[in-house]
Amino acid sequence: MDIFSAFRKYGGSSDTTYKNYVRHPESLVYDKTLEWDPNVHRLWLDTSSDNPPAMVLLDTKGFNQPNQSLGLGYTRQIRTTELYRGVINHPWFHPYAWEMISNGTMDIDPDLRYYVFFDQTTCKEGNYPNYGEGLVRNADRSYNRSVDFQTPLLGPNSLNKMFSNRLIYEERIFRNATNNNVVGVIFDCTGIDISKYSIEAIKDYPISLASISARISSIDESRDQGLVPPMPKPIILTEKEVHDIWSCEAEQTSSRPYHAVYIGNGRNGKNYEFNEKYNGGARQAYFPFHDEKNGVIILDSSDKESQIFKTSSVANMTYSDIMRNTSFGIAPRGDNKFSYRFSEVLSAGAIPVVHADDWLWPFRPEVVNWTECAIILPEKDAGMKAMNIMNQMGKEEKCKRRQKCYSIYKKYVEHAEGTILGLVEGLEVITKAKIGGYKSEPLIGIRCGDDDPTCNPRRK
Repeated sequence: MDIFSAFRKYGGSSDTTYKNYVRHPESLVYDKTLEWDPNVHRLWLDTSSDNPPAMVLLDTKGFNQPNQSLGLGYTRQIRTTELYRGVINHPWFHPYAWEMISNGTMDIDPDLRYYVFFDQTTCKEGNYPNYGEGLVRNADRSYNRSVDFQTPLLGPNSLNKMFSNRLIYEERIFRNATNNNVVGVIFDCTGIDISKYSIEAIKDYPISLASISARISSIDESRDQGLVPPMPKPIILTEKEVHDIWSCEAEQTSSRPYHAVYIGNGRNGKNYEFNEKYNGGARQAYFPFHDEKNGVIILDSSDKESQIFKTSSVANMTYSDIMRNTSFGIAPRGDNKFSYRFSEVLSAGAIPVVHADDWLWPFRPEVVNWTECAIILPEKDAGMKAMNIMNQMGKEEKCKRRQKCYSIYKKYVEHAEGTILGLVEGLEVITKAKIGGYKSEPLIGIRCGDDDPTCNPRRK
């Protein structure tokens, strides 16, 4: 169907009115740096299909504003661009709805759910795709976007201003919402545990946080969810390697000769008293278990001149080749609770072993049940206890977990479009529960009780 017909379905009454909504020629959004996928079946633009139960929107206050000269003047990270690309390519995305609701040409349907992604910088990712190289090297430069970090990182109507001055309720979609059916979404990719957009700042607003680094104890369990870390070094499996996962051949040592792998530094945060008590912390607790004869590769990448590293059989192998050949990928917390290694382990078709007390796991548990995939243990159990669990796990259980992990990876982690799909599915769970007056499932993760000395709730 033509775009004009789609527009008329949602309130457009004349060709003149329609022209006010014309976008970049290759897409239907103002932000021309966001790749528009022409193959997505966009249900809100298809008059022959039934309307979906919810609508995904992107506001037009920041990057996605009509004045693209101004929009391109705002610095944006590559990860932010990917996530917004996922938003506009969700099947429920409506490219015109934000403006039409704002100007009164579209009414808010009380029986419909609305998910508004804020078009602002709240996702300052400095380690992706270039790990350790900072914000400038990981800035989006497409269409000559500004990389001047002296310019505002937030648009003229920043979220901070919207919250502090309650400007969010001046937006018609939030002002006219009557039954918990409108939710705003904030990405938090900074690894600083929601410092700027804290629960105190947003608690009075219909906001759902999607955070890479938040702690369960610091968020609202009824409305928030985790954001999966991106992969600086994704592993691309061969067709045979994928076949081995689904046929369970991956459980043979001829397919994956390494039993467990951790290659990284020994930083486990700054709770020194806790780390000293528990074998050096979640990472260092594994170093004594390096045993190449039995396929256990535990190497400190910060000390590549050490004898153990230089004489290792994997010293001259690529990270990708090592990870694609392991059964378990050890992904303990590091400087923060989350780890980029976690997503890389998933991409390698390995089973992640995670130690991250109080970490808010990605997605809602109704969408992704990580207990069917990963080995989730307290930080204090890194090392001996975790190795015993890996050693005792049978081939049948390993196959089931590996298949579950890889299916999660392919659907929700591999691409930003899948990540947004998972977040929207989580928003459906959250919003239906609020509207229906019932509780959603408790979040997955290691919870720290009050004053529990055996648990490490500290982010750093």
